[in-house]
Amino acid sequence: MFYGTAVWDPWLIVAQIICLQCSFYLSLGVFMILFLGLRVPRLSLVYFFDYATLTTSTLTGWCVIASFFFASLAGAVYMIFLVERARKCLDFSATLYIIHLFFCILYGGWPSSMAWWVVNGTGLAVMALLAEYLCIKREQREIPMDRFHSKEVPVSSRSGCWCISPTQRIRFDLPLKPSAVWDPWLIVAQIICLQCSFYLSLGVFMILFLGLRVPRLSLVYFFDYATLTTSTLTGWCVIASFFFASLAGAVYMIFLVERARKCLDFSATLYIIHLFFCILYGGWPSSMAWWVVNGTGLAVMALLAEYLCIKREQREIPMDRFHSRNPDYIRCVSVHPTLPYVLSSSDDMLIKFWDWEKGWICTQIFYGHYHYVMQTTLLVGTNHSYPLVLIILLLRSLQSFLLLINVFWKQVWDYQTKSCVQTLEGHTHNVSVVCFHPELPIIITVSEDGTARLWHATTCM
Repeated sequence: MFYGTAVWDPWLIVAQIICLQCSFYLSLGVFMILFLGLRVPRLSLVYFFDYATLTTSTLTGWCVIASFFFASLAGAVYMIFLVERARKCLDFSATLYIIHLFFCILYGGWPSSMAWWVVNGTGLAVMALLAEYLCIKREQREIPMDRFHSKEVPVSSRSGCWCISPTQRIRFDLPLKPSAVWDPWLIVAQIICLQCSFYLSLGVFMILFLGLRVPRLSLVYFFDYATLTTSTLTGWCVIASFFFASLAGAVYMIFLVERARKCLDFSATLYIIHLFFCILYGGWPSSMAWWVVNGTGLAVMALLAEYLCIKREQREIPMDRFHSRNPDYIRCVSVHPTLPYVLSSSDDMLIKFWDWEKGWICTQIFYGHYHYVMQTTLLVGTNHSYPLVLIILLLRSLQSFLLLINVFWKQVWDYQTKSCVQTLEGHTHNVSVVCFHPELPIIITVSEDGTARLWHATTCM
């Protein structure tokens, strides 16, 4: 409701803060009625603002903690509609909890309970991360292109054409490991590396937090559920170690998994394996604290890893470096559907071939055009009858211009001279659209001369 303005509007921000704060407290009240309605004779503001009610020593305290946790989840959902922008979620989440801290100080003094700070700090992190993740997913939602045209038009989801100014930046949503083949050995290797990295980080954090508190570190602190307790400071140190290890695991998944949609699967697998080790070591975990700590760690690891992977996939690429020799408008960017290749064409009359797995280095430059290069198209030709692995279609502004390139760059484009050896002629005006037939070796061109022509891909006739 508040989305769609680039002007700083203080009244709008105040309205958003008030709506979000009221919605948070309304949800908190609803969850307290659900969890505490049958346990206490009368609900009051004590459970909202008195830090003493947030305790892990009683079941009522756990119910209050659960109410705050679910209220933070609800607050993240509200931000989809009230804030709508992913980059603003952390600011609004921090503002909400700062205002809540102010109310708690007015009601019962400065919170001196460690449980209060842990619960509200975790709530802030969960709300900010979940809200930002949901807003990013909403910003990335697909636009049904069929509603733009009355007739059904096939639209490629991997390539497109845009006109980009020389100083603009473009955001690519590209897979970091583009492979459609299911590789069980790779999955097993990822699981083993992630599990070992998690335990290594857990050991490092236990050395930091427990090194001076216990005479000897052992596997008891890793796999015995009794060590995860909130009644002692040593137990809090173990809990902190598991929490920071889950954060480290999320960072590891950026490099080991790399795909946002797989983070939940790998996180759940990690904690299921950890549960199996705990059962072998000390039996079935019967402590509530163990389940809360590991369940929270699983949620934090999965959400943070998915968020980080999405941010990495969405990283900005300065397009001005693509054609820095003669900066001009970039007319088209084409992405290969399975390989890490990108083609860019520009008004500087150059087509450049990029490999994003090698740090976006330019592996090939195609010369020969004497006017703007309006379009590039990448197509895998394994399903076609003609023996081409890769087809690159280029357009001149004055006539159609077709390059057929095999894997050795020898068929029509001369790799040594980097010159075009095949030109399709026939249109008398600018060529605006070119497309491939999905099954047959046919190329269709549409020109501003009012004609559409069919060309055979192998004979160029």
